[in-house]
Amino acid sequence: MIELEHLRLRRGPDILIEDASVRLHAGWKIGLAGRNGCGKSSLLALLQGHLEADAGQLRVPTDWRLAVMDQEVPALQQAAIDYVLDGNIPLRAAQQALHNAEVAHDGIAIAQAHAQLDA
Repeated sequence: MIELEHLRLRRGPDILIEDASVRLHAGWKIGLAGRNGCGKSSLLALLQGHLEADAGQLRVPTDWRLAVMDQEVPALQQAAIDYVLDGNIPLRAAQQALHNAEVAHDGIAIAQAHAQLDA
């Protein structure tokens, strides 16, 4: 679980986050949206350890993994959605298992792959 408790984050004279508290449980997938300059990138920098909070607590598990996609990436032939989905290793493994099962015309393996994708 990632926990922010009464967190304050300032960049220069601007307070970007004030008295924020939230718990994010393992397995949750969340999105972060807001206007330009409101602190989204700064919050991610805090989670990555590049910044420190001005007040409050940030607690993260010692064994956690954070995947971050930079705002600016080199141009690729690959569609952006595929680039992002490639970071979801269990999803891509399940999709590959389904493909292999379909090529082999293995009905049981197809059903198992669909169950894995639905999980």
